[in-house]
Amino acid sequence: MSKKNTNHGTQEWSVKTVNCCTGCSHDCLYCYAKEMAIRFKQVTASQWPLEKIRNKDVYKPYKKYPGRVMFPSSHDITYKNWSACVIVLSRLLKAGNEVLVVSKPHFNCIASICAAFEDYRDKLTFRFSIGATMTRFYHFGNRTPQITRSERKHWSLPLIMDLRPLSALSPCLIQQT
Repeated sequence: MSKKNTNHGTQEWSVKTVNCCTGCSHDCLYCYAKEMAIRFKQVTASQWPLEKIRNKDVYKPYKKYPGRVMFPSSHDITYKNWSACVIVLSRLLKAGNEVLVVSKPHFNCIASICAAFEDYRDKLTFRFSIGATMTRFYHFGNRTPQITRSERKHWSLPLIMDLRPLSALSPCLIQQT
């Protein structure tokens, strides 16, 4: 009898998750990482969008893991944390890891990652989470969601550079004030 795969959450995609930042400037209302950080008193709700770089995680040595590594899993790659993320990504790739980069894409951040790690194209996969703010862009029954030209631009670079982009369309829940 074969063992049933019971992996869930990030373990469906990777054997290891790596992060180098506490908080995320996107401050998404549906963010599991934000809720966990608040629950375990790592940050307050007002501190979460401030993005605190964890240097101990940026500069530590990374080993080769026995499967795909997801980076990041609890924050996005943004202009504020980009340089720290590039260092971590470099350390993971130089250790021989296959890395799944998961983030809401910022074009210049993704462009620089694609250029910097062109030699690792066989070890990189991108999974972009695209927040849709209008119902015409986000519909549960729509198998081919319509996304804007700007959103397409963000994941076109990995395609051009022969990397493997994936995308996930997510509702962008905006808090009403």
